[in-house]
Amino acid sequence: MVNSYKSSLVADQFGAAHLIWAVPDDATYYYSRWNGEEWTTPIDVIAIPGDGELVGVPELVAASDGKLHLFWALENIMHSWAWADAADSARAWSTPEVIVFPEGFGAGPMGAREDLIGGLHLVYAVGRGNVYYVHSDDGLHWSEPSIVSQVIPDVNTSAPKLDIGQDGRVHVVWNEWPTDGGPAQSNQVYYTHSADGGETWTSPRQLGGLADSGGNVLADEKGTVYLAWQAGISSSSEGRFLQRSTDGGDNWETPVNFGRLKGQSGAPSMALDSAGTLHLITGDGEYVYWDSQGISQPLDLRPLYEQTENSRLVVVHGNQVLAVIIPFFSEGLYYSVRQLPLPAAPADKPPMQVTHAVTSTVVAEVTPIPTGVAIATVSHSIASATTDRPRGSFVPALLLSVGLSLLLVVTVFIGQTSRRR
Repeated sequence: MVNSYKSSLVADQFGAAHLIWAVPDDATYYYSRWNGEEWTTPIDVIAIPGDGELVGVPELVAASDGKLHLFWALENIMHSWAWADAADSARAWSTPEVIVFPEGFGAGPMGAREDLIGGLHLVYAVGRGNVYYVHSDDGLHWSEPSIVSQVIPDVNTSAPKLDIGQDGRVHVVWNEWPTDGGPAQSNQVYYTHSADGGETWTSPRQLGGLADSGGNVLADEKGTVYLAWQAGISSSSEGRFLQRSTDGGDNWETPVNFGRLKGQSGAPSMALDSAGTLHLITGDGEYVYWDSQGISQPLDLRPLYEQTENSRLVVVHGNQVLAVIIPFFSEGLYYSVRQLPLPAAPADKPPMQVTHAVTSTVVAEVTPIPTGVAIATVSHSIASATTDRPRGSFVPALLLSVGLSLLLVVTVFIGQTSRRR
C-alpha cells in the first residue's frame, strides 16, 4: 500500500515530471520519472535507518540548474539532491544531510520552492510551536530561521506551504489548532507574506472558517496569487475553495466554492499552463481549471470510488496536465493525463552535470523492485476539441478523455539486495 500523505510530484523546465513516495512500514523513498509519455521503472533511492514511521513527508524542488532537491523532516530537516535526469539511480543521490536543527520536533509536511535567481526557500512547522522560514543561495548553506507566525502556547501548527512571486514576495499558508482540540473540529488555515526576504511578515489572515484545513498557495509571473483550501468534516460549510489576489496578496477577491465534497483530504494541488490557466486537483481527486471564463465543473478523476487523499498535479511542457491519484486503500498509484491544445513551452537543455561523492553512511543498499511490478502503457487518446460557452458558465471549454492507468503496485521485497546504478 502506498502512503499518499508521504508523496511529492514536481515538473522541471526540461520537459519531465518527478514523483517520490514512501510505503507504510518501509523506511525508504521510491522514485519514478515521467518523460511526457511514460514512467521510468520505479526504484528505491534513499533508505532511512530505523522504523518506517520515521520517514518524513517528502518535498521535491526541481531547480533551474538541473538539480532535483529532496527535503524531509525527522527530528531535523534533511536534504539530499540528484541531477534530475539521473535521479532514477540510487547512486545519483547525495548523502542526506541536516540543513536545519529546529527548536523542537521538525514536523512535516513542509513547503519548498526555488525563486527566479536560483535561491531555495523552505517553511516548516515545529509541532506545538511556530512556523519558520529559511532560505539558501546554493542548497548547502542556509539562513537562520525566521518566525513566520508566532503562536500562543498550547497551539499546534502544521502543513505549511509557500510560493515565491516574481517580485520576490514569499507567500505562506499553514494550519493551526489548539492542543486541547482535534484538527478535524478546530483547525484554522492562515495566510501571510513577506516582501523583505522573511525579515517581517504581514498579519496572518484566516482562510475560511473553523474546521477548514489543507491550504495551498501559488503565485504567477503577473503578480496574481491563488489560495486553495477545503472545508473539514466538522466545518459549518462544505466544498473546496479558491481565492485570488491580483496585487501580490494585498487585497483579495471573494472566495469561490468549486467543490462538491467535504472532509480533510490533503491540500489541493495547483499549477499553471503556458496560457496562464490555473489547473487544480483536490486531495480527493476532483479536478477543475480556472480561466478567463470562470471555473469549470469538477471532474472526479478517481479510478476507484473510495476514499482518496493527497492527489498531486503538475503541468509538463506548459501544455500537459499530469495528475497522480492515490486511493486510500489501494495497492497502487494511478495517473491521468490531459493534453492541452497549446504549443509546448520551450524546454531548456539540462546543464552539464558535475558529479558528487555519495557515501553509504545513510544511503542504504537498495532492494530490487519485484519483477511482477510493471508500469502500464497509456493506451487512451486525449480529446482536445473545443466547445463554445458563455462567459461565467461551468461547461468545460476542453473535452477531457480521462485515462486512468495503473502506474505501479509497490511490494516490499525482502531478500537479496543490489545497488542500482
